[in-house]
Amino acid sequence: MDEKDEKDENVVMKRIVLLTFCIAYITSFAKAQCPTGEIEDCNGNCAPEAWLGDGLCDYGQREYNGVAIVFACQLYECDYSACNGPCEIDGDYGGIEDPGACCIAGVCSDTTRANCWAANGQFMGANTLCQTGTCGCGVDWITDCSG
Repeated sequence: MDEKDEKDENVVMKRIVLLTFCIAYITSFAKAQCPTGEIEDCNGNCAPEAWLGDGLCDYGQREYNGVAIVFACQLYECDYSACNGPCEIDGDYGGIEDPGACCIAGVCSDTTRANCWAANGQFMGANTLCQTGTCGCGVDWITDCSG
């Protein structure tokens, strides 16, 4: 291994350590607002912690306590990389004017968080886009969307 390879390996290791620290910090902060075993999703709703990074991209198709759960956002690194497609950095995360996908009566439209909520829609997260199935069941789910 030459000097350049060692430097590249050190950079990668530092990034892994930093990412691990950030995930641990975010997870501990989000857990503080929810009961044990739950964590806040991208929209501040408490959800089972086990859903985060379980390999299924949570973009609102699963409900917990009657609320659609979204982990497909920058805060959670796109559900810890379970999501394909857009999940961009959001400089004003959580702002009322964040653009994103909105589900109203099963129909998706791209709008702002404020407009979505004003229409009694389910905001799918900042910088999300309407894709096939955004407002429907997940892949291989039965018609009642319960898994």
